Amino acid sequence: ASQILEDVRLHLEGTQVADPSGAELLRGVNGSKLRVFKLWLTRTRIGEQTTAALGAVLKSSQGLENVVLGLGGTQVTDPSGAELFRHVNGSKLQVFQLWLNDTPVGTQTTAALGAVLKASQVLEDVALSLEETQVDDPGAADMLRGVNGSKIRVFSFGLRSTPVGTQTSAALGAVLRTSQVLEDVVLDLGGTQVDDPSGADLLRGVNGSKIRV
Repeated sequence: ASQILEDVRLHLEGTQVADPSGAELLRGVNGSKLRVFKLWLTRTRIGEQTTAALGAVLKSSQGLENVVLGLGGTQVTDPSGAELFRHVNGSKLQVFQLWLNDTPVGTQTTAALGAVLKASQVLEDVALSLEETQVDDPGAADMLRGVNGSKIRVFSFGLRSTPVGTQTSAALGAVLRTSQVLEDVVLDLGGTQVDDPSGADLLRGVNGSKIRV
């Protein structure tokens, strides 16, 4: 058993990994020196046991820099999604990419996610896929409010088919306006309650001088 894991990448999407086996895979892993952790479990039957074990791995590291989690289309719930991120040290995070689309996560998860994101002053690459979840307008807005976007170059945010609206678009605009180095921005707000004035306000004042895509 390794005590010096620094970079872990596991592709298990679309497999028959279930909750007990997913948890057993991660249970007891020493993540104290982890810098990079990438795990794809999209379209599997994992749930609260796996997220609890995954959370323990992430929380054991004080130096996470790059986290990529593909958990879309799984059985992750709002309480288990929140527990996964609660107390994770995000102070050194530069890259944070998360897919939780097509799951019943909501305000508990977004609150825990927001705390992780707000802990970092060096975020450069952020991707959040929360389409077709139970995330609402106050929850998404609170998640984004106070995030330091000054170094963000790449920003992808998906909230399609959720009831988010003016609060979220205002908070999202504030994050984007703090960056002077945006290069790549992808926003999917289709099927939400974002209207024309709030959509315009979201984009107003965003520095797009370096945007390539």
